[in-house]
Amino acid sequence: MNTDTCNVGSAAAVWSNATIEAAYCASNDFPSCLGLCPNTDLAGIGVRLAFYLQAAMNALLMVMSPEDAAGGAWAATVLTAALIIPAIIQKTQQNITLHHSVLVLNFATLSCVASLASAPLVPIWRGVRRPGESSEEFAKEQLERTQGRKVLSFAILAQIILQWVWSVLLFVNPYYAQTPCSGSTVIVFFFGSYTADEINEKHFVLWAIWLLMCVSMSFVWGAALVLSCRSPVHDERPDLRNLKIIEGVKRFWKHVVLRIPDPNPKYDRHYWTRWGIRISTLTASLVVLMYIIMSEMQIKRNVVLSGENQFWTFSQSAAVLLALTPLWPIAIAFSKPHPGLPRHGTDAPGTPRPKVTQVSSFLSFSPSMTSPLSKVKSFRPRTGSSSKSKMSTFTMKFGGGGSNEPTPTREVPSLDYSPTTLTAPVVTPLRIYDHNRIPSLGDPWPLPSPSAAGASPTSPLHEIDERDAIMPMIESNAYPLQRLASTSASGSTLRPRSGSKATSSSSPS
Repeated sequence: MNTDTCNVGSAAAVWSNATIEAAYCASNDFPSCLGLCPNTDLAGIGVRLAFYLQAAMNALLMVMSPEDAAGGAWAATVLTAALIIPAIIQKTQQNITLHHSVLVLNFATLSCVASLASAPLVPIWRGVRRPGESSEEFAKEQLERTQGRKVLSFAILAQIILQWVWSVLLFVNPYYAQTPCSGSTVIVFFFGSYTADEINEKHFVLWAIWLLMCVSMSFVWGAALVLSCRSPVHDERPDLRNLKIIEGVKRFWKHVVLRIPDPNPKYDRHYWTRWGIRISTLTASLVVLMYIIMSEMQIKRNVVLSGENQFWTFSQSAAVLLALTPLWPIAIAFSKPHPGLPRHGTDAPGTPRPKVTQVSSFLSFSPSMTSPLSKVKSFRPRTGSSSKSKMSTFTMKFGGGGSNEPTPTREVPSLDYSPTTLTAPVVTPLRIYDHNRIPSLGDPWPLPSPSAAGASPTSPLHEIDERDAIMPMIESNAYPLQRLASTSASGSTLRPRSGSKATSSSSPS
């Protein structure tokens, strides 16, 4: 017993003997400093790894699967609370050192910044009504979004409050455990190392600036969340199933992190918003990386007894498992593309294109949401009176702008066909072309007839490609809705564009 007591005065004896180390750390009033006692519950390797993984996983989850981001935000809040609440208890009992107190502040700040910077990606902030959605469905969805916003706001606000409380407590309560070691404790501020004695005597303003900066970090990104959360720019994400291994990192950085905007701001009303979000995201990433580097630098430059980097406790394992909670939604997101994005690779070279062999399939295509035909309300056949053309017409009613506005109609002729042959009608404003001849944006309306293109009206046409014959005419604005001349409810005819030469002298009745 006396031998052990004599060896306590040697730091080497403390580091090599677990019993002496336990006795040294259990005595809060030891007169000299032989090293900082480990605190595995607050700064162990598992706790540090959990916070680093949580910051990365939470940001990745909100980018790849924003619908599940509320769970990631709650995981970050629980992890922050599990760190700060025990730290507050130890601080009031003067059982936490200055070194570990600063590490707790660093971990809480980087967790807050990571959560706040990625929170605007969550779609519950934006209540946009989808095309074709009924009023009842939209109202139900808005109610669910409102409840989700409350839950997510409470999680983020609780995380910010915990970080602010800890920052204020460090400033107003300067008493820590192992008082003889406090003066020689190295604290890393802005990548510079200072001891506590140097800060008290020469650089006390750095301590106040550091605490103020930690508080302002959450304030700045909280304000950015409020200002940008409703922007539709956050919904611009690529189809993650098509990210190749080699080009995946490059495309992910370009389209997800940087969100490369339209090069011409004149045609992009979200140009400056996208730039602001890009700068905010990059700055938040650098801030999180800065806190990680400075925390590890401070751990390396202080003399901490064995235990923090060598042993795994139950609390450290639980913290790591909690940080890995978003891993499953992230894995699911790779096989679930974003519903608002086009499917990349559907028109890859060698992919067979659908062929139209019947008029019914010719007229039953689904136009895009930007097409004028997407506003068609009804589509009914009507037998024509012409015995020469032997064709019928289809009346399409387009939705008007108001309840009292007349609904214009549009008559489009169908085609006479046999099971194997399609023939062109005598007069048709909706031309059908050989698949080798695709209409361009410069073509006037009405477009040339088959006879003008080199084929007689009675000759069999080639197999008609649906996208070649129909979609280029619609997407090139060949039949713009605003060009419908008549406003009567009985019917209307489609006028040629100004300056164009019509090739047909009449339209079907």
